[in-house]
Amino acid sequence: MQQERYWQDKVSIYLHDPINKCFKIQDHEKRAKAITDLLYQTFLNNDIKKYADAIASGLTRANLPQYNSDESQNGAINIINNITVTHPIVKDNISIPFNNIDIDKMQKEIENLLTQDLKLKDDFETFIKNKDIDFLKFKDKEEWSKTLFFYLFFALKNRLRQENVSNIGALWDILPADTRMPDHSIWSHCALTSAISSSMSSDSNKEISLSVFSITPVQAFISKARKLRDHWIGSVILSYLSFIGIKYVANKLGPDHIIYPSLQDQSLVEDWLLKDFPLVAKSFLEKINTKSKEIASFPNLFVFISSKDETKNIYEEIKQEINKEWERIGEIVIKYISKKSNLNNIEKFKNLFNYQISDYWQYSYVSSPLLKITDHEKFSKLLNKNKYEKEQKTIEIFNKFFPNNINFKARLYSTTHTLIQSILAASKLKPNKIRNPQNGKKCPICGEHEVLNDFDLTKDFSAKNYNENLKNFWNNMQDTKESEQLCAICSIKRFLPLALKEGQYKNELLYKVVENYTKFPSTTEIAAYGYRKKLKEKGIDIPENFYEEIHELDEEKLNSNKTIQEAKDKNIKYTNKDKYYAILLMDGDRMGDLINGKNIDATWGDVIHPILKEKFKNQNFIPNSPFSVAQNNNLINNKRSLNPSVHATISDSLNSFARFAVYPIVNKYDGTLIYAGGDDVCAIVPLDNAIKIAEEISNAYRMNFVTYTEQEVQKIDKNNINLNNKIGIHLGNGEKISISAAIIIAHHKEPLKYMLKEAHNVLDNIAKEKSNRNSLAIRLNKRSGGSRDWWTKWNKTNIFITDKEETLLESFIKIKESSSNKLVSSSLLYSLENMRILLEPLVKTKKDLEQNIELIVKLFKYEVLHSDKKSDDNDNIARRLAGLTILKSIEEDHESWFNPNSAIIARFMSNSNEGGNK
Repeated sequence: MQQERYWQDKVSIYLHDPINKCFKIQDHEKRAKAITDLLYQTFLNNDIKKYADAIASGLTRANLPQYNSDESQNGAINIINNITVTHPIVKDNISIPFNNIDIDKMQKEIENLLTQDLKLKDDFETFIKNKDIDFLKFKDKEEWSKTLFFYLFFALKNRLRQENVSNIGALWDILPADTRMPDHSIWSHCALTSAISSSMSSDSNKEISLSVFSITPVQAFISKARKLRDHWIGSVILSYLSFIGIKYVANKLGPDHIIYPSLQDQSLVEDWLLKDFPLVAKSFLEKINTKSKEIASFPNLFVFISSKDETKNIYEEIKQEINKEWERIGEIVIKYISKKSNLNNIEKFKNLFNYQISDYWQYSYVSSPLLKITDHEKFSKLLNKNKYEKEQKTIEIFNKFFPNNINFKARLYSTTHTLIQSILAASKLKPNKIRNPQNGKKCPICGEHEVLNDFDLTKDFSAKNYNENLKNFWNNMQDTKESEQLCAICSIKRFLPLALKEGQYKNELLYKVVENYTKFPSTTEIAAYGYRKKLKEKGIDIPENFYEEIHELDEEKLNSNKTIQEAKDKNIKYTNKDKYYAILLMDGDRMGDLINGKNIDATWGDVIHPILKEKFKNQNFIPNSPFSVAQNNNLINNKRSLNPSVHATISDSLNSFARFAVYPIVNKYDGTLIYAGGDDVCAIVPLDNAIKIAEEISNAYRMNFVTYTEQEVQKIDKNNINLNNKIGIHLGNGEKISISAAIIIAHHKEPLKYMLKEAHNVLDNIAKEKSNRNSLAIRLNKRSGGSRDWWTKWNKTNIFITDKEETLLESFIKIKESSSNKLVSSSLLYSLENMRILLEPLVKTKKDLEQNIELIVKLFKYEVLHSDKKSDDNDNIARRLAGLTILKSIEEDHESWFNPNSAIIARFMSNSNEGGNK
């Protein structure tokens, strides 16, 4: 049960460390108290605060030597003039020297900014009675403290950066909590401490629980779509419903309680704050990529901290909130359909609609107290030893060397998280809820529910009458065809944006996401990307319904289209290639392992300050430290443990990657982003730009430290760090950190839901399984003639190019360019299959392949020279074709050692592809 001073205490705990602590450890509590007093709060230093701070510190950092201004004393360390930030996941850091920081001046600037932003008065009574300021509508200090907490959590660091307080600009975003182990920010530490303190204070036994909540189905809801718009709005709705659950937890307990996903820089969160917390939104909104509101960015599950006593009630309340919002969304669509169709029996229609949506979503929830070492007997029965042994031993070593340090209260966070995720995964093995069967005609999109209607079925009701009534009902609806009579679920995806735009819903959070719905392109429009560019260059106007019209026309009528005829007169042909577009699907590899801490590359030695790491090499420096190289069981080279701050970094990086990297990359190359929920990306892109988009997204995913501008994300220049631009941390270039991609080249008339299903199949079974992740797989899905696949790892080198290093992907692009420039004939590329028999004796083993490289190149060069195209680049063309077709030796992969599809796919994607099969 929440305390009467819940938000006041939460603010006070959040402010227990000053945000400028890293610049001067001395007197930091005095500076924290000054800020607390300024904001009409009470500076707390009670047992709960101390214990919460100790647990937060124990979860996020190691037990390290204390600060001491006297360097002559054993264990002393003074590194605060060089602000270093270490990457918590991979081996990297950035360092920014700050000499002669005037901490008193910085403190005064912070206080002035707070006074200015919050319109603070001399005393609270005067402050709260100021009716001239819109945001001052608080009845008491508790209400004020809640809004203040949201300001501190969401707005303050942005304001400090925007106002360039003390000339450190973007560094405010990532300022470390502790310069000894600077792999997590002061903001993260303060938030974790306040969440732990609030949870303990609300629990009868001072217990803290870690919980995970998920919503399903995911793909069954999103992928069942005929139009791109339906697929996109499906992902938006699912993301929005997840946000509704997250918003409930953030509003009730505090945004600090959400561990995953990150709430920072989220468009839906920004719109929510604009609506409910104008004081916060007044100053915090990020100007980078505000157009990215259309991204479905929230995953279908979230992790949060709460008191053990509250978990069950919170789970039920989250379910109620999501169900209530889902029903309200349904009501909006019901009103829209009722308005558009002359209903004979509105009650029958509403009952059927509500019946179909009532039990659609399924919820899973798992919670566990944050485990201690003393809980070994409990968790060892539920988890394999390898799931907890490493973390347990690390904590035991810390406790052994520092048995009396009350400031180190580590919990087994990684073990707890693994436990709840394992139970959640096991719960998904249960059979899905069986819904009652429905009579009548099934929805053509999902094939699951009866199509909506407004009449009662009776014994005398014939099939003819049933179909006639259906036809009459749906003929009144706009934006549908007779073949698209829909159920309630598919109607929500089809009509919700239209209903929001036509009704009085402009203040809805969802309205802001879907307001550009009518501008959403069709597959036909995206496929005609190159054709569209040529029409614009020649000044040919494109009629409003041009793409819908050519989508429906057969080949004979297509050629008689007025616009196409006009273009043909100016030598612009509507070619076969103009009928194909690309579906790009990307997914982070081994994300579960990363979230569970298995794929963290950084060691303890990597995340502590480099100067401190160097000091530990001295045997006289803290002789009994777990990091001292003199100790037999030192931890300096052990992998860094998973903790909430690492989770926060993963979540922050995935969100920033989606919003500030993926969106501008897709947008830059004229693609349409369907969703970017962290490491999951789905976009519909022009064929010409598909590979560029995939490659740039992959590169951005694996950057370490980055800077953002409105147009792009860039790898940070460590020698010249621009503190004027926003700084971020991406997942990094770790050994096991990568993202795989599938590109489906699809005809614009192929059913979208089948193409999406195929894209998932190519991603999972080819890019991830056959090519073993960190890969790109391409499938050419021609409308006639079957499909062709090719795959490669992003960084795999073409071994047949010996004078320089060139990846297979670069070779593919070069062959594509050679085809565009008509340096490679289509007959050559289609004849490569005939070389299989000639090559078999040369590639039986890996050793054979390596020894016969030049002989193999000669065979390919012979084919190139005897084709109907001649080029000065024949040698390179031969080497590229060899690398693209010979994937491995026969002993390494008996089935897929040879794949001539790559050259054919490259040819199809080139600008020279104007004919071919339809």
